[in-house]
Amino acid sequence: MAEVPHRKLAKCHVLFLGDSTPEETKSGLKALQQPLMKCYPVDNPTQVEGIDSWITIFTSGILLQYVGNSSKQPPPIWFPIQNLYVAAATKCINYLDGHTGRRIDTEFVDINHSSAEHSSHPPLFSIIVRKSYGTRVLRCYTFLVRDERPAVAMVDAAKHAFTNESGWSDGHPPQEVSKTTVLVLMTLAHSHITGGLLRLDEGTKKNCRRL
Repeated sequence: MAEVPHRKLAKCHVLFLGDSTPEETKSGLKALQQPLMKCYPVDNPTQVEGIDSWITIFTSGILLQYVGNSSKQPPPIWFPIQNLYVAAATKCINYLDGHTGRRIDTEFVDINHSSAEHSSHPPLFSIIVRKSYGTRVLRCYTFLVRDERPAVAMVDAAKHAFTNESGWSDGHPPQEVSKTTVLVLMTLAHSHITGGLLRLDEGTKKNCRRL
């Protein structure tokens, strides 16, 4: 069944933690490790800082909007769905020395991994997207989510949008969004997208608006 371009799939309230460049030679969760270590305070999760934001996932792309009407707020960012390289929901796992209690290693694991059940850290939603300009081809954006279910819901929505090409557009945002100033990450040819989405289990879509 053909999809409708610019149809909304999910909208979630998030805290934007930041963005950084992943390693080009890695994929999936391995590609996320370094960017997440930069954006997320693994030793002091209560001290996390970010920008209050909304993420809306359309069949044609992902929209990042910052909360507030201040003229100093950055403009919304539009990510065409065909530029998506990775979408994942993860949790932070710290490995401690049994004698000193000090952290000796950190790993961000799939939210459905058995070790994630025992993590006291909040869920994170991350996307890696490709850009067709500038020297940094890949860019990772990370968001703190209220609980696990909306994080999973956003991954499911992103996967649905990416795998249904009939819902794609020419790279431009929906008309109601394009009336304002929007930063658009330029569209790449489909053949350039070599990464995949992490497949997560379906869950109750609590705290995430399904549209």
